[in-house]
Amino acid sequence: MPNIIDRLEQFMDSQGINNNQMTVKAGLSVGLIGSARKKRSGLHSDNIEKILRAYPELNPSWLITGRGGMLISTYDQKKEDSLLVIRDPASDYKSLVEELHETIDILKEQLAEAAKDKDLLRRIIANNLSDK
Repeated sequence: MPNIIDRLEQFMDSQGINNNQMTVKAGLSVGLIGSARKKRSGLHSDNIEKILRAYPELNPSWLITGRGGMLISTYDQKKEDSLLVIRDPASDYKSLVEELHETIDILKEQLAEAAKDKDLLRRIIANNLSDK
């Protein structure tokens, strides 16, 4: 069963990141990543937090538990950022509404693209059926 080091290696490979690059960007102790990879040992929560702060596209749930996708999509990140604003009672609700409108616009664009894809697939299927 893959562990956090296996998943961290998978992320590093997918992004073309070596031990030193991650160590520097995340502000970790020199040799920490290499040592953990060699020993197949876990990482302290402080170090995991530093890695997640340095690589915001890395899905924390995936890294820690293996659940979900490796990367956080831009939409998911905007949604999480919006939720953080909601949790802050002193937040500016006008900006929250603007962000929600932006999210709605993004979703509308995605729906329009999906509709175009659906129509294209229908035409392709119809052409394939008529060719037979």
